[in-house]
Parts: sequence; structure tokens; C-alpha cells
Amino acid sequence: MSESLVGRILDNYCTFYVYYMYYMSTLQQTSYRLNLSQQLSDLLDAKAQRLGIPATLYIKHLIINDVKDEEYPTFAMSKKTKEEIANALQHINDAVDADVFFQQDES
Repeated sequence: MSESLVGRILDNYCTFYVYYMYYMSTLQQTSYRLNLSQQLSDLLDAKAQRLGIPATLYIKHLIINDVKDEEYPTFAMSKKTKEEIANALQHINDAVDADVFFQQDES
């Protein structure tokens, strides 16, 4: 396998990983407790009611709009991780089909 191919695969893997982590972050929910003045709470509830959505969804919408142009933080892979991926890719033909492997176990 050429070094340029390995480099492209690693670059694609990094891109995939960033999107995967973003997707996973949408699945893992975090809750916050928010204290508002009565006046601000009333304004929030009135606006959400006019939009026909729950106040929590409106708050989430406000946050999403505020951070939509922000870049999701990414980090470079370590040299060791890159080497492990390259090694795994060199041995990809040695991989077994998991379905076949587990069917043999059931027999």
C-alpha cells in the first residue's frame, strides 16, 4: 500500500471521526439548570408559546443559532494511533467476516 494512499485513508478517517464524534455528541444529552427572573421566564414562555414549541426547544434553538458558525474542536491523531491504523489497513485482507465467524460458533 503506497504512503499516499495510507495518508488519504488516514485523512478520510480523521474527517469521519470528527463527524462521528459530532453525531455521538447529539445522542448524549447533558442537562443544565437555568435560573431566570420571573420577567425573563414569562418572556421566554410567551415567545415559545407564539412559536408553538416548548421553551426548552426554543432555548436549544437559540444556542444552535449562536454556535452554528463555530468549528467543532478537532485534535490531531498521535503518531502511535496513525501507525496502528496503517498496520490494521495492511492486514485488512486477514479480517474475518463476523457473521460467518459467529455462525461457526453456533454450530
